[in-house]
Amino acid sequence: MKSLALVFGSTALAILMIEIVTRVFLPFPLADRLSGGIPYHYDAELGWAGDAGIDRELVFPESRFRVRTNRWGFRDEEPNDEPAIVFLGDSFAWGWGVEEEQRFSELVGAIRGERTINVSLPGYGPDQELLAYWRLAEREHLRPKAIVLAISSNDTCDLISPQRYGMERPTPLECGEVPLDWAFWEKHSADVEREIIPERLWSHSMRWARTILVRRALAAAQPSCEALGPEQRYAEHVLGLIVREFEKDARTLVVLIPGKGEREREGWRSRLSRDLDALDLGASVLTTGSHFRLDPHWTPEAHRTAAELIARSL
Repeated sequence: MKSLALVFGSTALAILMIEIVTRVFLPFPLADRLSGGIPYHYDAELGWAGDAGIDRELVFPESRFRVRTNRWGFRDEEPNDEPAIVFLGDSFAWGWGVEEEQRFSELVGAIRGERTINVSLPGYGPDQELLAYWRLAEREHLRPKAIVLAISSNDTCDLISPQRYGMERPTPLECGEVPLDWAFWEKHSADVEREIIPERLWSHSMRWARTILVRRALAAAQPSCEALGPEQRYAEHVLGLIVREFEKDARTLVVLIPGKGEREREGWRSRLSRDLDALDLGASVLTTGSHFRLDPHWTPEAHRTAAELIARSL
């Protein structure tokens, strides 16, 4: 009996120590979700959407920045019908790791002396950005002077994935007037169980275990974004259709965002800069200090370089 009590006591002590160590050395700044601190919620049309009215500071090993969201859950002031340059993208355009005024969208506005609206959210693919833009344009009567669509290397992979980062994405049939090939998408898309262990967990160490398990499952199941196979060709074709939809409202500048570790001339950027007449930021942004050391996102210096090039191209 004493030995059994000793086993239970030792086990409880070990669990407690693991919990203490993870809370001290592996903190979750503000979130218990894979978004890494971005407050969001399920959205039947978009897959997920940002929470409205947030005002929080996010703290990471290499960056500290404040997140304020408008009533639509975007990190910007309240939108209205005044003419503006509209920026759309994922976490790069959203400004992960930098303050709002340090993002390339705000810097472009300052350089050109024009109003800007940022409709970006971490994890969004081009189809979600189009749907979010349509929603905002209809309900807020947006009048874009120009549209800047920021495309990252993982965006084409987003277009053929029903789930990303442990969250469900919209199916192609829901993407408005864009004529997508449902049979191809269904055949080549990933099929990942969204919930591996319960979403809400009181235990900090269990939240970390969930994060590791989910990320490993997603990495194993996601289609390749690197090889130029039929999936990548199809995704780039879909991206072209999405750009045409944006161009119905205003001149659209497609900006190609180089990721950490990419070469100055990467295959996907070379193809899209040719096929979509896109602005490839690779040669200019991929310099020493363009990305954080641990975080794959841009430093303030990279945002400034990008803003100068975008402002000249509009």
